[in-house]
Amino acid sequence: MPNPLSSFAGATPDAPEIPQSPEPQTQGNMLSSPTATGGAQPKTMPPAPTHAETVTALRHFGALEDELSELMIDPDLGKTDMRSKLIDSMTRLVSEGIVPSSGAVRDMGTFPERPYDQRQWINQHFMNVVQAQTAILAHHAIGAKTGQNLQPDTAPVADDHQATMASLLGRYGGGK
Repeated sequence: MPNPLSSFAGATPDAPEIPQSPEPQTQGNMLSSPTATGGAQPKTMPPAPTHAETVTALRHFGALEDELSELMIDPDLGKTDMRSKLIDSMTRLVSEGIVPSSGAVRDMGTFPERPYDQRQWINQHFMNVVQAQTAILAHHAIGAKTGQNLQPDTAPVADDHQATMASLLGRYGGGK
């Protein structure tokens, strides 16, 4: 199941779970705790996102949040078919380089037929985007607290948006 780092947040993905403390990270669905695995060694947390990666992720999630918010305030949501409006939103995201066209097509394939189900789909994706924003910021903050070098080597480049997001998706185990 894809996670929020995918193009339009995928079909009901889970936000990456980031531990709340700077101690060795052994909780969350990305990690194994010794008690949860019967005493096995815990996995280490992936490195925190750099400043440039964090900025890119927030740009990505902000664009998704804007499009989903626009759909959520539509008075017809849950009453009529919103497919054409979602297509318009996806088209904007693709044209801005936020979402690859293949991701837009894949995500449109998960959009339900019934208006009530469409409302739930949009609301769930919005919540996933908000959770993903929080998780990325929390992981960045944990990295800073633990002394990880998070200073930007280079400024975020809009042309590298999809490559950076693909890298983050891989780091957090998304797209499985």
